[in-house]
This record gives sequence, structure tokens and C-alpha cells, in this order.
Amino acid sequence: RNVLADLEDLSGTKEAMFVMVLLSLAELLEARGDAEEAAVLRMKARPILEWYSSERFPVLVTHDTTELLEMLLGVVGVISASQSREQLIQDCLEVICLAKDWQVGEAWFPDGDGALVCKQFVANSHLNLDKFKEHTFASRFIAGVGLPGRVLLTKTAYWSEDLALDFQIIRAKSALEAGLTAAAAFPVYAGCELLCIFVFFFREDRPVDQTPLYILDELGACIGAVLARLGTA
Repeated sequence: RNVLADLEDLSGTKEAMFVMVLLSLAELLEARGDAEEAAVLRMKARPILEWYSSERFPVLVTHDTTELLEMLLGVVGVISASQSREQLIQDCLEVICLAKDWQVGEAWFPDGDGALVCKQFVANSHLNLDKFKEHTFASRFIAGVGLPGRVLLTKTAYWSEDLALDFQIIRAKSALEAGLTAAAAFPVYAGCELLCIFVFFFREDRPVDQTPLYILDELGACIGAVLARLGTA
């Protein structure tokens, strides 16, 4: 079957998601030995990505944006090697932590009762995170409560630039004790279905920037689209 034909129904989606699907399919095709068609897909993705970063949003061409776009491409690199939802989520957490030099990555999942629980945890640090990790796995958040709950309620990315001043983050005290000073989170959707929420904690002193929040939302949508293709882990 012609893979390009399968992309026709994606032409109306957000440009970033379209690019990510093109690139992820290129990775899969190349892994299967079809380098020629993989090259065609990459050629189609390149002008869209260039337009997306320089024409539609000229103010986004900053160091942060370049770093985040590289993070998007890094996520694509793990797709072809991931055989299940669980593995892909773990790989994505690791790639994002490495790309941004963030110390903790978490994936929070709906538990069936409308609340969120953490099932996957990545540590990219020499910090002592034992107590924070224990607190994390013992926590359960409903909509509007804690960082995962806030994202569940708003359905959009959130950045906490100073945990010491953010009283909505219930785990702020244990995070600060572990040396983590800031946090970010974004939802991962497949269409209207919430698959999970990615949460990250790190040492950060830059002011919040709405540009990364928009791109984090795009990243969540792209990951969600791939997870939906993988089916149940």
C-alpha cells in the first residue's frame, strides 16, 4: 500500500503534528529497508517545518524554540524502536529529559475513577530523589489538584517557574528538598481521549515563556497520535 496515500487525511491537522507524522513514518520505512520512500517523506516534511518556524510564527525563532524543535525530532528517533505504548512513553520521557537537561520525567495515567496516578518515572540526575519518588508514587490527583490535576482540568501545558512560590503544586516541598526548583507538564491526547500527562521537574531560573508551552502542547498531540497507532501496550 502507498504510505503517502495514508497521509491525505492528515492534511488538515496542525502543521507540527503533520510534520511529526511524516518524519515518524520516514523512520519506520527506513527501518524496514525502504530508504527511497523515507527520503520522499523527509523532503515533504522539510518545507513545512521551515514555514512553521519562520513564517507562521516569526517570533518563535529563538534559542528555546530551536532547542524544543530539536527535542521534537529526538522523540521521532525513538518511535521506530518502540514496540508498545509503555516503551514509547518511557523512551519519550528519557529523550525529553536529556534534551532539556531536566532531572525528572513522569507519566500520569487516568485510574478509571477520574483521578491520575503515576506509573512511569525517569530520573536524569545524581540528586537523591528517593523521597520525592516515593511521594510521587503514593500520590493520586483529581482534576484541579496538584500539577497533573491542573493539566487535567485545563487540558493544556503548564510551567511553574518557581516551586517555592507555586502553592498549587502539592509536591513542591518534597521537590525543593530534592533540589528541584521548577516544573512543566503537558497532556498527551489521541483525539479527544486523554492517554496520559507528562510531568517534568528540574532546576530552572528562567522566566516562564508561553512559546514553549505551545510547542509542548504540540509535542503532546504528536506523541498521542503515535501512541494511538501502537494500540494497547
